[in-house]
This record gives sequence, structure tokens and C-alpha cells, in this order.
Amino acid sequence: MAETARQRATARAYLREYVKRGKVAKAVLCEDPSCAKGGLLEAHHPDYSKPLEVLWLHRACHLRYHEFRSRGIRLRLPPPRPVAGR
Repeated sequence: MAETARQRATARAYLREYVKRGKVAKAVLCEDPSCAKGGLLEAHHPDYSKPLEVLWLHRACHLRYHEFRSRGIRLRLPPPRPVAGR
């Protein structure tokens, strides 16, 4: 497994365990400023070395972010919120 893939898998597992134990709460609203609606959200890790600092985005918002990023276009997203009690 490549190093980045290992970091990604570790960050996801770490976050999943914290959510499962109730130490991290998922956001209620999408953190994409152009959306900010409720619904099913998933975590976006801007930095895999900080697995608990995530943005909660709708799947469509998350895919759009990565699509623009792959084209070299930077979208303005808020900084991830640090998790309390870590």
C-alpha cells in the first residue's frame, strides 16, 4: 500500500472510531458555504496527518470540491474545526 493510501486509510479509521464512540459529532449542515443544507454528510480530510480535523460535506459537494481541485481550481472552504476533548 502506498504511503498516501495508508495515511488516508488510517485517518478514515481513526475518525470513524471517534464518531462511533461519540467523541466526534458529525455536523448537521454541509460546511460548503455555497450549500449549507442538512442531509447525509461525509468527512473531507484536508490534511491526513490531522485525522480529526475534517469538513462535513454532502457527497455532491465533496465530489465537486475534488473535481475542481483536480483542475487546479481552488474552492474556498472554511478551515476544519478542531475536535474538542482530544
